[in-house]
This record gives sequence, C-alpha cells and structure tokens, in this order.
Amino acid sequence: MPIGDSYRTVLKYIEHRWFSGIGTIAVTALVVLSFPPIVLSAEPDIGSITAARGSVILKRPGAEGPITVKAGVAFKVGDVVEAGENSTVQLTLTDDSFMNLAPNAAVRVNQYSFDHSSNRRTTIIRVIEGKTRFVIYKLRSPGSSFRVEAGNTLVTTGGFADFVVLALPGRSEVVALESSLNVRNTLPYVVGNVNVGVNQRTIIREKASPIVPVIIAPQERKEWLKDVKGK
Repeated sequence: MPIGDSYRTVLKYIEHRWFSGIGTIAVTALVVLSFPPIVLSAEPDIGSITAARGSVILKRPGAEGPITVKAGVAFKVGDVVEAGENSTVQLTLTDDSFMNLAPNAAVRVNQYSFDHSSNRRTTIIRVIEGKTRFVIYKLRSPGSSFRVEAGNTLVTTGGFADFVVLALPGRSEVVALESSLNVRNTLPYVVGNVNVGVNQRTIIREKASPIVPVIIAPQERKEWLKDVKGK
C-alpha cells in the first residue's frame, strides 16, 4: 500500500475514534442530566404523613423542586408541606401529636426534638398560610413545650391541647377547642398576651396585641372544624 494511502487510513481511523468518543460522552452527559441527583438531607425524620387527599406537595431545602407526596412519606425539620385546592393532609410527629391542614394551607416545622427516655419534646411549627388544626393528646414531661407561629403570632401550650390557627395576610386567628392557650404578638414593642379558653377565639393583627378572647357559638365551632377534622 502506498505511504499516502496508509496515512489517509490512519487519519480516518483516528477521526472515527474521536467522533465515537464524543458521541459516547454526549450520550453519557445526556443520561446524567436527565436524572438529576437526589438531595439527601442529614436531618432525621421527625414524622410522617398519615393521611392525604388531593394534591399535597413537600418542599425540602436544597431540593430542585417540590414533590407530590402521599400517606407514609416522612418529613424533616425545615420541610414545607402544602395542601392544594380542595386538598387536605395530616402530619403526625414522632411524639404522636398531629396537625390537620385545610385546603390551601402550608406549614413548616422549624424546630423539633423528642427524647423517648426523658419523655420530653420541644416543638416550633410555623403556619405559613391557611388553616391548620393542632392536636396534642399525650402529656409529656415538665419542661416540654409546643409552640406555633403564624405571622407575628405565637401560641404556646405545655400539655394537652386542641386548637386551630388561621394565618391570613396582616392577621392571625386562634381558636381553642380543648384546653387553654397562651397567645401573644412576638414583636418586642407590642405588649400583652391573652389566655384563650375552651371555645374561645382571639385575633392578632400584625402590629397589635391579641384582642380579648370571645366565645364562639356551636355553629362557629363546626365551621372552624370544617376540613380539619382529620381522617
């Protein structure tokens, strides 16, 4: 074979190997990009979704986007759980307290710890929007706390409790269904807090102290329980 032909043959071989390599790289890159990495959180699971109806999504810090969830899915501190239009969801923490979200409601657990050995819990939950019912039916050790935030509102209880928090633009409303609650505005320059008794409601505006609690009628109680009775 002439030297020129041999040279051209080598060039064609190199060219074939080069473009084949590019094709392999391109296909590999396409596969990797088609399946984005799953973000694993180091935070432990603090509870699970025990009931879900309709469209319910979970947003996790560091994840690329929200995921649709159903009963049995675990959640962690920092996760945001949202119930969509005509949808409801129940979240149960490892201490057996739970919350029921009405349609268009969203919550985030900002802080949570539960020590089985000492029977002590510390919980801070923020109602981002909408109506959520909180039920605490197991008494824990002294020093335990359960706090719910909504806007500038802070609701605290140390024992048994059953209450509803409604987060609206510029104000929040709190209704005690069982046991009393302590409610205050978290702004440092707003003075005053109220104790909300059973079947009482208070309103907390953005820059004001909670109003004096008023009694709700049986029909009003039914309205407050609508969509948050649970499973």
